[in-house]
Amino acid sequence: MTAPRSRNCGRHRDSADDPAIRVLKITPKDAQYWDSPGTVVSYVKMLAAAVSDSRPEIGDSGKVRM
Repeated sequence: MTAPRSRNCGRHRDSADDPAIRVLKITPKDAQYWDSPGTVVSYVKMLAAAVSDSRPEIGDSGKVRM
């Protein structure tokens, strides 16, 4: 089931005072990143880890405080 669409969906609003406009302010406390080689290399490493029953070494990851 899809949500009903506004009749003005995809068009510019006439006024900044339009009650249908919403603004969200998001302030993250931290973030995570992942850096890995290409897809084929990752798949080969995952397959090798599954066969040897170990964890794959696929790349770097970390957590950053904002």
